[in-house]
Amino acid sequence: MTKISCIIPAFNEAPRIGAVLQAVLEHPMIHEVIVVDDGSTDTTGDLLQRIHHTNPSLRVLTLTPRSGQSAAFEAGFRIARGNMLITMDADGQNDPADIPHLVEYLPGH
Repeated sequence: MTKISCIIPAFNEAPRIGAVLQAVLEHPMIHEVIVVDDGSTDTTGDLLQRIHHTNPSLRVLTLTPRSGQSAAFEAGFRIARGNMLITMDADGQNDPADIPHLVEYLPGH
């Protein structure tokens, strides 16, 4: 069985990340969502903790000091439990509706 981990780096995304997480956490193919808060200075961290309390499939890591997107992805990759990893942006640039299309093309690659 395929278990998909979705890894999302975030930096000061409080206005946008709630809608992204709602769509990803409700997605039936997603086993876990890992958001790596890259030292946000806004309310992103607080928002992530509130969502985590109501949805245990959300895992939150916080990088201190801010380390950049590549380091955030690496941190998420290290703790991912899924056997398939998908990366997304916290600001909604990637549409969670595209996940089934990605998975469809992965076998054999």
